[in-house]
Amino acid sequence: PWLGALLWTVIPWIAIQTRVVKEEVALVPLALGASYFLLRYRKDGHRRSDLVWAVVLAGLCPLAKVTGAAFLLSTWILVAAEGKRRDFGIAVVVGALTACLFPLWGAIIDWDAFLFTQRLQTGRPVHFNIFLRFISTPLINHTIIGRG
Repeated sequence: PWLGALLWTVIPWIAIQTRVVKEEVALVPLALGASYFLLRYRKDGHRRSDLVWAVVLAGLCPLAKVTGAAFLLSTWILVAAEGKRRDFGIAVVVGALTACLFPLWGAIIDWDAFLFTQRLQTGRPVHFNIFLRFISTPLINHTIIGRG
C-alpha cells in the first residue's frame, strides 16, 4: 500500500488516466447540496437564504459538466411548483446569473477555442435507428454503451 500511495502522490496523471478525476467528482456534491438546500427551503418555512443557496449550487452544476444544467432546470421547476412567483423569479435570476459564469469563463479564456470545444462535444453521432444497426456492434458499443 505504501508504494501505491507513493505512486498516487508522485505521479498525478495516474489518477487522471484511471478516470478517478472526473467531472462527477464536482457535480455530485453540487447537486446534493442544491437538493439539500431545496429540501430545507420547502420544509422550513420557505427561507430565501436556503432558496438562494440551492439555486447557486444548482447554477454551478453546468460549470462542472454541461449536462449539469438539468439540475438547474429541475430546481427551477420544483421552485415553480411551490406557487410563489417572487421566489421563482429570484430562483431564475440567481440561477441564470450563476450559470452565466460558464460562457463568461469561455470568453475570458479564449472564445473561439471555447466554441470549438463545445461544437466538438456536441458533434457525437447518435443513431436513433438502433435496431436497424444492431449487427454493427462496434458502432452501438461506441455510441450507446461507451468505449467498449
